Amino acid sequence: MKSLIPTTLFLLLPYFTYGQAGRSMPVPRGVIIAHPSPSFILPIVYQLHDGTALLSNGDLLRGRFLYNRSQAFFFYQDGHSPGQRIYFRRLERLVLAAADTSVTPRLDSTVFLKVQNQFCRRLTIGKIGLYDQVYAVNENKGKVDEVLFTWGDDGKLKRLSTLEKANQWFYEICIQNHWPNPDVFLSKAEIIKRLAQLDPVP
Repeated sequence: MKSLIPTTLFLLLPYFTYGQAGRSMPVPRGVIIAHPSPSFILPIVYQLHDGTALLSNGDLLRGRFLYNRSQAFFFYQDGHSPGQRIYFRRLERLVLAAADTSVTPRLDSTVFLKVQNQFCRRLTIGKIGLYDQVYAVNENKGKVDEVLFTWGDDGKLKRLSTLEKANQWFYEICIQNHWPNPDVFLSKAEIIKRLAQLDPVP
């Protein structure tokens, strides 16, 4: 009799299993369901660019430059010399060959310069100065920084931290210079391109 009970349970086990197979089991509370991770963003691969740098001590460097993500550019005088790290604080002006023509009006070069102790990329070509802190030349197509810099009427550096502020600034600049300006909301790239047409002479 004792051996009959385990044998009966063993024979009935497949029927219990089959009966449960069609039912969806509730997810226990406290179980974390993993969501797929966001797509991987490829890092920017910075390239060597021919260029000329003016240092704060007056020295002029000619050779090839490579941005290295640590507030500095590497300078290579020729193909045989090791790279020399040139920090932003030592740079007054840096002009590199090539440009991101989708953002800046320059076709053959990109200009970086010190603007009140901030090392910036110049986005305009005329008398009106507009800058950001993107250090790519043509490696990050169409990129304009979140914050733009310009000179205020008081001679101090002015931060345009939102697109609304950038549009308001551009509207005021057009009024001051008697430039035509349709009353529309522009992107940063559109503001830069419009300035290149209105203010083409340095």
